[in-house]
Amino acid sequence: MLHGQTAAEKICAEEGRPFESLFRYQFVLTENPALGVPGFQRKPVTDTWALLHGPALPVTPVIDAAGLPSGYVLGGALHPEGGLIDTVLPLPASRSDKGFFDACEPLIEGLAGRYAVILAGDAGVRIYVDPVSALGVVFDPKTRAIASSVLLALDRAREPNPAFDEELILAGKGNYTLTHTSDAQVKRLLPNHYLNLTDFTVTRHWPKPDAVFDIPLEQAPGALEEIRDRLARTIGTIAAARPTVMPISAGRDSRNLVACARDHLDKIGEFFAFAHSYNSRIDSAVGSLVAERMNLPYRIYDTDDYPRGALPGRFRQRQITRDWMIANGFTGAPPNEVLLGLNTKQPGHQWHIRGNVMDLLQASSWRNGARNPAVHDPRHGIKRLLITEGDNYTEELADRWMPEYLEWYESLGPLKSQPYDMIWNELYLASSQGGKFWGYTHQFYISPFNDRYLIDRAISLPLRYRISDKANDDLLAMAAPELSNIPFLRRYQAKAARRGGNWYGKTMVRAGQAA
Repeated sequence: MLHGQTAAEKICAEEGRPFESLFRYQFVLTENPALGVPGFQRKPVTDTWALLHGPALPVTPVIDAAGLPSGYVLGGALHPEGGLIDTVLPLPASRSDKGFFDACEPLIEGLAGRYAVILAGDAGVRIYVDPVSALGVVFDPKTRAIASSVLLALDRAREPNPAFDEELILAGKGNYTLTHTSDAQVKRLLPNHYLNLTDFTVTRHWPKPDAVFDIPLEQAPGALEEIRDRLARTIGTIAAARPTVMPISAGRDSRNLVACARDHLDKIGEFFAFAHSYNSRIDSAVGSLVAERMNLPYRIYDTDDYPRGALPGRFRQRQITRDWMIANGFTGAPPNEVLLGLNTKQPGHQWHIRGNVMDLLQASSWRNGARNPAVHDPRHGIKRLLITEGDNYTEELADRWMPEYLEWYESLGPLKSQPYDMIWNELYLASSQGGKFWGYTHQFYISPFNDRYLIDRAISLPLRYRISDKANDDLLAMAAPELSNIPFLRRYQAKAARRGGNWYGKTMVRAGQAA
């Protein structure tokens, strides 16, 4: 267990960084009754375990069928039958029942959003995470420490993980993967697994052995209707319950989110884009055309629009980078909108709606050499872990990771035919979003597609239908056909080059000029 100050507190004290601000959304699970964390609230889980959490992290009690306390939901979770879980989550079984966990798992697996669930029964305590572990959970099996990020799970100095090139990762050119973190001893809880707090074993709970992931092409329209309707309900629920912002870019994910949520867009507080480079300005230009077509106000936060001194200089950028790394446990470098201070020009404490998990609809991890679901190429799988970029990938690296990768692959059960989709869900997003998202301290990031109901349907669609982008095109045509003829990134680039520059929708406002 943690015996004293966490490494996060120590580093913040030594470097004069604002601990309570950097960790406002985070948490610790502890068996130490004397442990306190500055600014964190303490809640009992059992006689031995307690939850300590930052004031900005949503925490909702869980009760069993008899009304007895049975854990907590952390973060933002939506009930499978609809509604944001923000008062209490009732369970379908009593904590004393012999089959308590088995009876409750279907409910936990049906939740959507960005969350973790602490489930406490008479037989023990488990912690479950959302489908891509966007609300990250890490643990040290030797010390029995559990936390949201690495530095909160340690009361010693961090021991860099020798299996990775940390310099590359902190330069944004690599990723941790599988259960690894930036510390040699601390492990990441992967999606679709639970951690048993009695013996600290990790067990896969999804998919179930008898699950089938196969939707014939002729049934694809029905599946897309289900995806459209579920996304509409989820986004509408979030936007009605919390202040929200949503980016719109030149890509498919954000456009399909807007299309599916068209009946709820009036509830969203702001549609926007960050612009700081050639490509990001094209992103914002195309996003403005989508917003104009849907008659939505659209704000562009562009570094060129702010006067000198309004955005961070080099010294402040170094501080921002350090704060980002401290908050997410040295999982990676900050994105440009954070480094350049654009994200803090938006109102704080908003729920930031993202489309990240939707890459499944275009089968992005199957591209570049692996398009046959009947054949598993483990070397392609290891390459898709994105441990390193480009020329740094070698056969020696593949050999090094082959045993761990194959152990994970063998655990997939009925999803062994879709290993690259699961690499995206369980391994890449868990380590990137599950780690890096803690660096976003200004807003709470959440993806409506982070939902096993939607993931099931997306990866069950025929592979060629997804890779060709026909699934995305058909979803857009079904939900908002008027958006189908607005160019995506590459086609817009070509048109802009012929026109001699970008053009923008009429509902666009430049935030820096309006400030």
